[in-house]
Amino acid sequence: MKNFLFYFPHLDRLLAVIVFCASFTVYLLTLAPTIYIEDAAEFSASVPTLGIAHPSGFPLYMLLGKLFTILVPFGDMAWRVNLFSAATTSLALAVFYYVLRAFIAPVQVDRFSSAELARLRSLKQSSCENRPNLNRFVCFISALTLGFSQMVWHEATYAEVYPLYFLFAISFLWCLAKWRETKNLRFVYILIFLMGLSLANHLSIIVYFPGIVFFLLLFWNRKILSARGGSAFGGEFYFIVLSIFLFIIPLSLYLYLPIRAAANPEFYFKVLNAGSPAGAADSVEQFAAASLNSSMSLTQNSLAYFSNITVDIFEEFPIIVLIIASAGLFFLFFRDKKLWFIVLVFLGLGSFGVIGGLTHGHPYNGTVWWFLRYFLPYLLIPIVILFASGLSGIFDFLYKLKSLKIISINIKTSVIVIVIVIISSISIQSLAKFWKINDKSQYWMAYDYNTQMLDSLPRNTVLIANNHDMNNDIELFSLAYLQIVEKYRTDVMVISDTPVLRRPEGLKLGIDYFYLSKFEQRLRLIDRSFKFYEKNPPEADGTRKIFTTFPAYTLPDSQYASRSNGIVYQLFKKDEIGRPDFQPISPRNIAADDFPRDDLTRNLASKIMYHRALFWLEQGIRLHQDYGGQSKQKASQTFLRALEIDLPMSEYYGTYLKRRTLLTRPLQTLPQAR
Repeated sequence: MKNFLFYFPHLDRLLAVIVFCASFTVYLLTLAPTIYIEDAAEFSASVPTLGIAHPSGFPLYMLLGKLFTILVPFGDMAWRVNLFSAATTSLALAVFYYVLRAFIAPVQVDRFSSAELARLRSLKQSSCENRPNLNRFVCFISALTLGFSQMVWHEATYAEVYPLYFLFAISFLWCLAKWRETKNLRFVYILIFLMGLSLANHLSIIVYFPGIVFFLLLFWNRKILSARGGSAFGGEFYFIVLSIFLFIIPLSLYLYLPIRAAANPEFYFKVLNAGSPAGAADSVEQFAAASLNSSMSLTQNSLAYFSNITVDIFEEFPIIVLIIASAGLFFLFFRDKKLWFIVLVFLGLGSFGVIGGLTHGHPYNGTVWWFLRYFLPYLLIPIVILFASGLSGIFDFLYKLKSLKIISINIKTSVIVIVIVIISSISIQSLAKFWKINDKSQYWMAYDYNTQMLDSLPRNTVLIANNHDMNNDIELFSLAYLQIVEKYRTDVMVISDTPVLRRPEGLKLGIDYFYLSKFEQRLRLIDRSFKFYEKNPPEADGTRKIFTTFPAYTLPDSQYASRSNGIVYQLFKKDEIGRPDFQPISPRNIAADDFPRDDLTRNLASKIMYHRALFWLEQGIRLHQDYGGQSKQKASQTFLRALEIDLPMSEYYGTYLKRRTLLTRPLQTLPQAR
């Protein structure tokens, strides 16, 4: 049995499968059942319809996601797209196991350099032949440690492009590790093809390309090319031509954008190409150029973002992981200086490169920093490589200690067993620490809020949605998913100033619209929408009722009034105020006070509660109550709960206070509701 375990030829494959299955099981148990916040609803709507998402369009993600939803023909469509993230992340972790096996315990040697040959043989003798299963254990635990870090786990449980980005980043390392072991150009060609392919998923991954080139140059040898036969010059020419070809071919996936644009898909984020398929390439080129140029410069703004992200790293792992990773920085330096230097390069690219590439050098902004956190996994990868190096170094030290005769064998063996038990508990610690944070299995807030928003509207209503805050896309993307994919309340015409939704022909906002302040934009949007439907009644029995997702009373110089139905606001002219007829119901997560406390969810939950508080406040005014009755109590309780949940000084807080001030003026100065 011992020999079987020691020489089992497929043990690495088995452990990689276990890494996949263990992580996938956890992700599946904590997977969001439907649309989530951020861009999740956008991808849930665009993937099944082969639509066009926001820049850069993510054509590879669209195609692979669509294929996945076909191969998994059961479950809610949003759940299937969420499941694609879980499967992609688990696959990345299985590949990461092999990356660690190659870096921590190389099993093949460089056939061109005698010095490298001797060094790798020494590494193999010290870390592979004496204790191969301990090294497998190190790689296994390290892969799970990365998979159960807070942000990697978080991104695996809802629809996003980052898990595929994560898979590409790890695949790059696998190719580099295999090429370093074998000097087989096949792995370089695969790497170059994957680099081109990765750009069809997310352009920001380009910030890692300098590190890849640096790795290749650090371990390069001209004999690699001449080994094909013939002169080195001929080999170099063949290598360059084939590399360019392999890199460019996958970029042809961007043809997806003009092809689908010509087909006018149901979900079409037109800012990517404003009505012209030829504009897609320009948008992609501009985004890539801005990201690359900014990632090359280190500014004071970059340092501000970096300091916040550095603090976040301490929240990603149990503290013992970071302690061992620090030791790994020491062990790796003496064990493999080239690899040590490469890890530091990738740490830099995963921090300053991503920060510069995504912030474009703009001043520090808390909202931007929050979204920047979603690129943390690519900074965590080299940290976990250091963690694995630290574990390997610790076991090296313990085995050397075991060979000494100062301490009894039993004590030495007991110490090794205790260390193994402690290391094994790291994954359990991560599960215990992050389960509640990442558990989205009962996350219905976005779905409930937006379905109730549609339910609250009469048939053939116009809904004007316009937001300029952290959650500016959640409503629009969620409504698009419900109407496009689930075909829910398609009678409601949703109008916005964003390119996600099609405005009626003839409803123009003006060329100066986006130069206005956000309040001026809202006022123009409702003014032109109101006048458009007055002049162009869609039904024989009159104009459509118009609702907004914000109170019109709070807009400066507004000639419109609004009344809340607890979720949205019906729009009236100030001399024709009526009253909507709807009783709001809290979304399941808010009613049960069971939702994640991340910034975006808190922002959305507080928004819902502020709208609800205004509803009860208006009810009290309508019934001429002196704010001592039931409506006042409900409004006060709801407001206090919103204040408790909300982020400091959010827009909704200010809107509530302004609306409350207007409502609490003497009753005789207010228009009476009909």
